[in-house]
Amino acid sequence: MDLSSKSVLVVGAGIMGAGIAQVAAQSMRAAGQQVFLHDAREGAAAQAKDKLASTLQGLVAKGKLTAEACEGALARIVPVSSLAAVPGSDVGLVVEAIVERLDVKRSLFPRQKHARLHRQPHCTAVLRRNAGPAAGAGGFAGALGRMPEDGGFSDGAL
Repeated sequence: MDLSSKSVLVVGAGIMGAGIAQVAAQSMRAAGQQVFLHDAREGAAAQAKDKLASTLQGLVAKGKLTAEACEGALARIVPVSSLAAVPGSDVGLVVEAIVERLDVKRSLFPRQKHARLHRQPHCTAVLRRNAGPAAGAGGFAGALGRMPEDGGFSDGAL
């Protein structure tokens, strides 16, 4: 999977999602690459970016990160309040980092042709799961693969 020129979408801006966004943003090298960070809770993605700014600035103060690398990583993280705001053609990787509730996870990938973020043939979705209640999510939780051809994301439950 070559993501050298593609952006990343992280759905869920809690501790796990923010950490994934940070690593992705610090790893990007190509011009124009972005990490779109979305959360269902209004303002959560922007708050997560603010916390990441503090974390990265702390690394700069300790000499573990340059100021330029800090600024670059923060510039690549783009909080979005709606999945409709994400340019689907730019996204090469979607990472799910939402609450461990099976009903919410299932609603993330509805099989509806009118989905907000349309599938692109180059996009891979990574869905995480733990040993908790969502472990019964069946064919999609914990899987690495293509998003359904007839579906995508819905803002409804996110």
